Amino acid sequence: MSQKMDSSIVELLSSHNIRVTPQRVGIFNALKKLKHPTAEQIMDHLRPHYPNMSMATVYNTLRFFKQAGLVRDIHCGEDCTRFEVSKESHNHLICETCGSIEDMDLDLFINFGAIAERFGFKLDAVNIELYGQCPSCQEKEKK
Repeated sequence: MSQKMDSSIVELLSSHNIRVTPQRVGIFNALKKLKHPTAEQIMDHLRPHYPNMSMATVYNTLRFFKQAGLVRDIHCGEDCTRFEVSKESHNHLICETCGSIEDMDLDLFINFGAIAERFGFKLDAVNIELYGQCPSCQEKEKK
């Protein structure tokens, strides 16, 4: 059984010269639906729909998407990479203990465009990753 082909995703992939397959559309749908998933979580999510799909297909598709600028990876510790659909000015708080990722909007506080302009730099996007320990892990450490 396969998932329904979302026409907006089909158009997006086609516009980036990525061959459209049901598996690639499914992987992109999973990236939109799941919050910062790992490749394994994407595979687990899609297994009921594509039981014959391999992990190699997931990794290769994520690589194609990344090269096309559709997806970015987030390194959240040793041997931990999560993925998300690329967005402009997207920033994260990343827990080094459990690997959780929270989105944050720094643009409200810092005018990055003015900073870049001061140095004669044309700014396209801002991506900041702050690493530390989430409140839950801090609490567990106290016990």
